[in-house]
Amino acid sequence: MAEMGYGAVDKQGTVEIALPDTDGLHISGQLYGALDPDQPIVVMMHGRPGDPLEPLQINGANYLYNQLGLASLRLAMYNNYVDEPGTRRLVDCTLETHVDDFETVVGYLRGVVGVSQIFAVGHSYGGLTILKSTERLAGAALWDPSHGSFWRDHRVAELNGYWVGDLWIPYDAEEWIPYDAEDLPLGRAMVEADYALGDTSTLAGKPYPLFIASAIGRDASLSKYNRRYAAAATAAGTSVKLVTIDAGHQFDETEEKRWELYKKTGKWLQEQIDA
Repeated sequence: MAEMGYGAVDKQGTVEIALPDTDGLHISGQLYGALDPDQPIVVMMHGRPGDPLEPLQINGANYLYNQLGLASLRLAMYNNYVDEPGTRRLVDCTLETHVDDFETVVGYLRGVVGVSQIFAVGHSYGGLTILKSTERLAGAALWDPSHGSFWRDHRVAELNGYWVGDLWIPYDAEEWIPYDAEDLPLGRAMVEADYALGDTSTLAGKPYPLFIASAIGRDASLSKYNRRYAAAATAAGTSVKLVTIDAGHQFDETEEKRWELYKKTGKWLQEQIDA
């Protein structure tokens, strides 16, 4: 299969949206397509760590526009390494911060731009952010979303330190702790709040339809939690479609795996638009 190309679009570039109750901070997003009040738009959220320029996000936006004509806005949910004046730093955030800022973006698109049909696509922590939000969307596609029980079940020791190979390194910094042995600084408040989440399954009880793409490949570890989300959504009367893809959490083993993710997501999105 040939690699996906990048076709010309009406408008591309960075959109900056002011964040209320901050000292002049904003959240930025990469627009693919046009901000058109008469057309649906997809708000895309990467995982943690991640950024809107990673292949999963860029190629996803490309697919949505060139295959379905859907515009998208890929949010930058903060970074500790890229100097972006006027934006938050990840070490200063919690899940609630991400939720608040996501809702600010949705409010901007609905209230300022005038878009009535807003969808969201979230990978990993971005998926959990969407689930935690109370915004009423037209629908949300969750790509192997994070689950509160995962930290408690698999990462209890990380509150005291982290592994580098077989070497255990305790942390002693007050601002942040290392995460996943990749030296990604996360604020203590974010990590401790994540561990305190517990079972987040019931967050899937939404007044709008959900699509859940569950990775079941080699390094996938969230599949059982995705089934919990689907079961909770069904129990709450939420329309939910759960699909499995034989890929890892990043859906990046091959171009075909990622194409499968986009194709299934796009088919579901088109069904919601046509409904």
